Amino acid sequence: MRMGLEDKGRHAHASGPPAGAAAGSGATRVRLVVDHRPVDTEVPERATLLELLRDHLRAAGPRLACDRGDCGACMVFLDGAPAYACLTVAASCEGSDVVTIEGLARGDARHPLQRTTGDARPEPDRGAAPTLHLAHRPSAPGDSMSTTVIQRPAASEYAPYYESYVSVVPAGDLLSMLARQVEETAALLEGLSDEEAGYRYQPGKWSIKEVVGHITDAERIFVYRALCAARGERVELPAFAEDDYVAAARFDRRALRDLVAELRAVRAATVAFFAGLSEEDLARTHVANHRPYTVRALAYIIAGHERHHARLLRERYGLGTRD
Repeated sequence: MRMGLEDKGRHAHASGPPAGAAAGSGATRVRLVVDHRPVDTEVPERATLLELLRDHLRAAGPRLACDRGDCGACMVFLDGAPAYACLTVAASCEGSDVVTIEGLARGDARHPLQRTTGDARPEPDRGAAPTLHLAHRPSAPGDSMSTTVIQRPAASEYAPYYESYVSVVPAGDLLSMLARQVEETAALLEGLSDEEAGYRYQPGKWSIKEVVGHITDAERIFVYRALCAARGERVELPAFAEDDYVAAARFDRRALRDLVAELRAVRAATVAFFAGLSEEDLARTHVANHRPYTVRALAYIIAGHERHHARLLRERYGLGTRD
């Protein structure tokens, strides 16, 4: 099953000409707001939003890579929701508000994702392009972005079991690291066939696909725990039975590229969530499986958990060592 945003969103390609297009004209006028600036332009009837942004407005952020909504390189905010620009009819965006990576900044403040995304236009025929995942934007023009630095948690802020994860997270901007790290994991998996991704280094161990699916599931669990803590939930959360989740998910039935796309989508949501928190939010505590956790500790656990499994993929599954 290919990743979708509400079946690729309400602006996805339609079977007929977009509303507002003159019959037989071959072009239609579109009025919208892009990165907080009004745009009034004419585009071909079947032009995508990505073509409008790249070819008409010369925006450097959204990129053409897979051209089918798998990789997220073209992702933008459309009326506040993530959308695939390569699958969105430009004419359907009449009156919409579009925000690209360039539009996330407010004044001199840069969004964490802007620190990990370059401006060079990728060549689609050279394989995977640097992937852009838009994760957060202010809800109104006067709002300010979160530039809170997520401080490393003390050992008292998480269960001792997770020390092996927190300890491997290097110093630096954690949100930028999370955005960059998922691409490093995706690069590690690049080029594997679905048959190769079914490899297990020992009988009874997870396959490569199951490892990827587990990273995604665990991240969802950790973010939900962080959400509950940040929002003041009082009900204790249950344990996470990871082996049961993997068995129920049947990840080996899915295409590896879809599992990687799902991981990227979840990571984009993760960065968006943590980017919007204050220092007070990050210090809040909740209990899961009889253990207290702070929100910031869970952010570090997510980063360390992925690093842990990426190391295992290299050392035990032999990824990254092939010719």
